[in-house]
Amino acid sequence: MANRRAKALYRTCSVAQAYQTWLGVLLNGVVVLWCALWLVFVARDQAPAWPWLVAMLVPGLFLADLFSGLVHWGTDTWFDETQFCRVVSIAREHHIYPHHIVDYGVRDYLGYSCWPAALAIGPVVALLSIAVPPSPVTYLCLFLCGEIALFMVFGTYGHRLGHAPARSPVVRRLQQLRLLISPSYHKVHHSGNHDVRYCVINGWADAVCDRIGFWRSLERLVTACTGSVPRRNDAEWFQRFAKDPRFMTDPVPSLRELRLEAQPERVN
Repeated sequence: MANRRAKALYRTCSVAQAYQTWLGVLLNGVVVLWCALWLVFVARDQAPAWPWLVAMLVPGLFLADLFSGLVHWGTDTWFDETQFCRVVSIAREHHIYPHHIVDYGVRDYLGYSCWPAALAIGPVVALLSIAVPPSPVTYLCLFLCGEIALFMVFGTYGHRLGHAPARSPVVRRLQQLRLLISPSYHKVHHSGNHDVRYCVINGWADAVCDRIGFWRSLERLVTACTGSVPRRNDAEWFQRFAKDPRFMTDPVPSLRELRLEAQPERVN
């Protein structure tokens, strides 16, 4: 498979979808820029000594990796194509044809991870920078937020690196140092139920989350609160694929048909 050019099924999108994707990139860019400007503006009075900032790069990388895992886990586990048609369809396609990820463009790599970062990190940044008085602690918190938002710009590209050998010797070295995920590392996610190794920047957070059962605990909590079934839609895609792979050209009607068939007969 790796020797053939992948043919992504959902690369084409509408003008509205393209604008929505770029809007997420823009919003996350604003979050990163806002953090940078705030940090520079208050640096003279509030910035800790530079060794503190260097040290914060490590927890920042860990938290960015964890955030990428939360996004990946959420998409894989709970959503279906009737909610976010193109995004979820790409995610489900990825489990059936993992190598297709290399055929998507920069817009999709940026947008998938920028939107969640803008929505989750943006309000925190606004609160800390506007409502909380500047202090060394606030400075470190904004530094972390900016670091996470910045790394999430490249979050999905990191995922792509888990599916194709890197040409750059620098990237290969970073993979060897476990600063970026590699294909040999990420292939574990694509075995079994696709329910481990969700984190796609460097995999540091996987070492903690998978060991302590973090994802399964979150799933039990969500199920207890909502009754939703983890990875239901992912299983439905494999079920429909085994029956007729052509459903992927227009997956929503077949999903509705499948769920209608699964409903118990009504008693008159």
